Amino acid sequence: MIVGGRSIRDRQLTMLAAVMTAELIGGLLELALDVDVVVPRTESGYHPLCAVVRRTCFPIVSEQLDADRLAMKDLLPWLRVRVVSESELAALGDPRWLLANVNTPAQHDELEAFLIHEL
Repeated sequence: MIVGGRSIRDRQLTMLAAVMTAELIGGLLELALDVDVVVPRTESGYHPLCAVVRRTCFPIVSEQLDADRLAMKDLLPWLRVRVVSESELAALGDPRWLLANVNTPAQHDELEAFLIHEL
C-alpha cells in the first residue's frame, strides 16, 4: 500500500532505522552477556520487538509456537531473563519513541514529526 508516495514498508523501515540507534542496540546487547533474553517492559507490558534473544533459545521458542503460546510472557518462565525498566531504557534514549507503537495514522504522524525534529 502506498501512503504519501511511499510504501508502508519503506516508511516502517525508515522509522525503525531511526529509533533503533547504536546506543540502544549496544545497551541491550551489553545486558545480554549472562542471560537468554533482554526485554524492555513498561507499564503497557513487554516490548518483544525490541528484545535481544539468544539463538540458543530457538528450540524453546519453537516449542512455544508449536503449542500456540504466542505471547512473550509465556516464553519468559523458561529462560534466564533480564527485564529492562523504563527508567533504565531512558539512559539509551526516549522510551516514548524507542518503543513507539504505530498502529494508526495519528501515531505514525506523531512519530514521524518527532523523527523529523530529531534528525
